[in-house]
Amino acid sequence: MESTTTEALEARPRSATRSPARPRKAAARPKAAAPRKAAAPRKAAAPRKAAAGTRPRKPAPVLESVAAQVVVPAPISTPVAPAEKSPARRVSVRTFVAWAAAMLMVAAGVIHFAFAPDHIAEYLPFGIAFYAMGVAQVGGGLAVGIFRRSRPVLLAAVAGSLGICALWLVTRTVGLPIGAELWHPEKVGVADTVCVGFQLGTAVLLGGILARRGAFSRLWESHLGWRTAAVALTALAIVVAPLTVHASHTGHEMSASADMPAKG
Repeated sequence: MESTTTEALEARPRSATRSPARPRKAAARPKAAAPRKAAAPRKAAAPRKAAAGTRPRKPAPVLESVAAQVVVPAPISTPVAPAEKSPARRVSVRTFVAWAAAMLMVAAGVIHFAFAPDHIAEYLPFGIAFYAMGVAQVGGGLAVGIFRRSRPVLLAAVAGSLGICALWLVTRTVGLPIGAELWHPEKVGVADTVCVGFQLGTAVLLGGILARRGAFSRLWESHLGWRTAAVALTALAIVVAPLTVHASHTGHEMSASADMPAKG
């Protein structure tokens, strides 16, 4: 029996032989930790020296404040050059003279148109010639105004104007071998005098443009303001228009023996 009891005691676990553990005390509440001081900003580490045989690394860019990154460029004031006068607002003296000659040429053509019916009543070929001269002078005046830099056009206008003046001189000195009276000169009248004056003025102005040498070449290339040219052309028109109307209604002097009315 004793041996059995001894074995049973040995077989029991050791924990059963120990006395029950005492209950532990509740752990004390930890005290609130004191606020830590803000750590000082770390200084940027100095770039390490690159090892031999290796490429050095670029240092990382240091972030700056937003105000430092935003750079407002200062306004750049560029000098503004003064505006040059547009060449379209100026007209050359050559153009002005060509327009003046064209005006005189058209006025002479109008006078020839006015007297064409009277000359048809006198002698049909004379009337046809007057209509032809009127068409040529009006058309030539427009051509001179448009193609004022064309030498052939200017030469044709000068030759036509001088040719009509020469024909007028013959009719007032020795007369023509054709017509109602052969070789009988006509009297000089107001209308033909005004018309010849316009034609001579046309020839002189256009002849000056055709002269390329001397002071004329420099004069034609100079310029006038548009207002000056417009005022001068308007003044010329104020003189030419009344003379044209007056000459167209006064008639020209015919020979005394011709059976013609006072006009024509």
